[in-house]
Amino acid sequence: MMVRDLDTASGDWVRADDYVLEGGVIRPLRVAAFRRYHLDRVLLRSAYVALADQVAGGVTPGTWGVHPSLIMWRDKLDPNLDLRALNWCKEYGLLGLLSHQALSITLPPQYSNEEIGAMPGGTDDEPEWEPEYATVPSQRTHARLNGRWTTVVAMGPVEESLSAAGIVSVRPFRAEEEPAAIISRWDDGITRSVPHRWLGRFFPDVLPENYATFQWPRPLSSEFWPDYGEPVAEVLRVAAELRDIVRRIIDHSVTGPTLDQLNRLLGAVTITPVKLKTERIGRRLTPPSLLAWMTLAILRDAERSALRLCDGCGRFYTSDDPKSKYHSSKCQDAAAKRRKRGARRSARVRSRD
Repeated sequence: MMVRDLDTASGDWVRADDYVLEGGVIRPLRVAAFRRYHLDRVLLRSAYVALADQVAGGVTPGTWGVHPSLIMWRDKLDPNLDLRALNWCKEYGLLGLLSHQALSITLPPQYSNEEIGAMPGGTDDEPEWEPEYATVPSQRTHARLNGRWTTVVAMGPVEESLSAAGIVSVRPFRAEEEPAAIISRWDDGITRSVPHRWLGRFFPDVLPENYATFQWPRPLSSEFWPDYGEPVAEVLRVAAELRDIVRRIIDHSVTGPTLDQLNRLLGAVTITPVKLKTERIGRRLTPPSLLAWMTLAILRDAERSALRLCDGCGRFYTSDDPKSKYHSSKCQDAAAKRRKRGARRSARVRSRD
């Protein structure tokens, strides 16, 4: 099942009905169907709590978890990390890292031979008109504008051609052109140009020798999702970053670098004007990825003081109740039993004295 092109201003995201881990990349099963689902507040909370606490190893200080610099040794540290990341993606979908980081993607030039008119031909006795062809070069660029992806086509000068119409060829990027193919907002927040091989890690079925000629699909389009995947190491790195941010918010230890990190993880969230059901004009936030949506949800919960650590087990959870101390009734009951046992021990000590 295919899905319509995604407009993130709708508050929706796309998820396949199954994912697999192949060659270090989490990708949809090749026969998977895709469905849209709405990112409401409850779902976003459960998504980032599961990613930060369960996938990354917990937010409690002193609890071992994934560290970004140790991702390459994750198999030796915890063989279940990749499986936890895969199960998270089966529940919520991929993070949208390409849409989050890329600002524009310039595709290799295409040349199509098209009929542009007719020229006189034949003989003086039997004149006839013969079609005239020309080679028309074009180049497409996918660009993220206000959170939405659009495609712009630039036409080049027409060249004379004697070939038949409809033949399409693609000229690979020259070596000096390739670095300007993709403009990306990278982890350090610096905008830079990167080569087409940067895209290859998100499309495992595209062979490296085809990077320079492949017509990459527009991000978040219906053609994009079936072949798109994300390296499991990058999913785990993001999980570790979100966990560390949540930990600093709870500990009240947020500094300038943490704010810079939050800004990068928001992925240039923009405000988009929309037409409301009341026929009035309103506004909506347009995050470019599920990662940006979750980061936005963390900020909103931080403003409400809803990020908490359970007094019973130390696990990270969220609650809008300012008096909440436990993430479940089980933890609350266990803590009450511990207090009773402690009180009985204290009473026995006092009675001996």
